[in-house]
Amino acid sequence: IFFTGAFSSSLLHLDNLSKLMALSIGFFGVLITFYSLGFLRGSNKFRLFYGSIIWITGLSILTVSSNNILVLSISWVLISLSLTALVNSQDTGVKKIGRKVFYKLGLSSILMILGFLMLSLLNNTIEISAMSLKINSFGSFLAFILIVVGAFTRLGVMPFHSWIPDVSKGVDTPINALFPASLDKILGMYLLTRIVLDVFKLNLFTNNLLMIVGALTIVIAVIMALFQHDFRRLLAYDGISQAGYMILGFGTGTIIGIAGALF
Repeated sequence: IFFTGAFSSSLLHLDNLSKLMALSIGFFGVLITFYSLGFLRGSNKFRLFYGSIIWITGLSILTVSSNNILVLSISWVLISLSLTALVNSQDTGVKKIGRKVFYKLGLSSILMILGFLMLSLLNNTIEISAMSLKINSFGSFLAFILIVVGAFTRLGVMPFHSWIPDVSKGVDTPINALFPASLDKILGMYLLTRIVLDVFKLNLFTNNLLMIVGALTIVIAVIMALFQHDFRRLLAYDGISQAGYMILGFGTGTIIGIAGALF
């Protein structure tokens, strides 16, 4: 039933949010490409890295342009697998980090897909633009939480953050700039924005929940950064703290708060 609906529905939908995120993805992709030319000159990873940039950037733009939960889920999973493979292409010392990335992103992707499945059943559609659900039952709340876990893991919101400092320290700088510093943050922010503004109608409890998680992430990540002796791990925790500000802005449920989070 779901696959039949996928072919009969509109697969892509470009609104202002999608255009903003696609533009951001393209901007960071070009920026990282030019930055890394000097870093990777003469390296045997040259073709792999730039092939991965084209592939992952294209999948990311497809993700933020998707109007179908099947297309979004498939592209989301492919990005996770591609990023894991990119991490595993590094030296032997980061294989353990690659496994951690695979498990973290894989599990969160499965939970997100389950959330989308529940959301689709509750709305009787697989088109994201046609979905609108009030969080007034356990089923709707569970679907919201499952999808939020997918967004939180990409953003690095606590307690789903532990893979980000490890990746930031263990991989080459150009890969670190691509993942998790830019594209993963954009994808997580897009998913959270889409479900909070368009898909779910949040109540007071869910707004407060987002604000609490955001506030705790801000404070704890800053405290963790103070104890770091490695510059990359310090920057990673600083980025996690910034993700907390985004969550806090969305949790306010106000126009100014949401605009601040997007900014």
